[in-house]
Amino acid sequence: MKPLGDRTRLLAAALLFAAAAVHAVAAYEADHLETQLFYVFWGIVIVQVTVGLIVLARVPAGAVMALIVNVVVIAAYTVSRLVPLPGEEMAEPVELLGLVSKAIEIAALPFLVLLTRPAPEASTPTVTPKAT
Repeated sequence: MKPLGDRTRLLAAALLFAAAAVHAVAAYEADHLETQLFYVFWGIVIVQVTVGLIVLARVPAGAVMALIVNVVVIAAYTVSRLVPLPGEEMAEPVELLGLVSKAIEIAALPFLVLLTRPAPEASTPTVTPKAT
């Protein structure tokens, strides 16, 4: 069985890749193909896949970078649903793909937080001298 840290790392990366896949699908929705949102979605895909690979590679600050990326993407989604984007009259609608990607990104947060914590130090057995 893999150590808990390895399983946490694999699950966090898998969730990042899953969120990226949802964004790739969203890029090809009819109302996104002819707009800048197509490129925005592909930018998110590239960033999420990159931080997923960084997490898998055990780069020291990889989990922190992935955590920041997820929080920024979640915040940007939330703001874009509450406030109209520049040049738009209305805020973006809440859609199923958006909710799915946010659910995946939120699910990844606890695993990424666990990966940012320092590894517990290996306990060394204390040798006590025997009384003679």
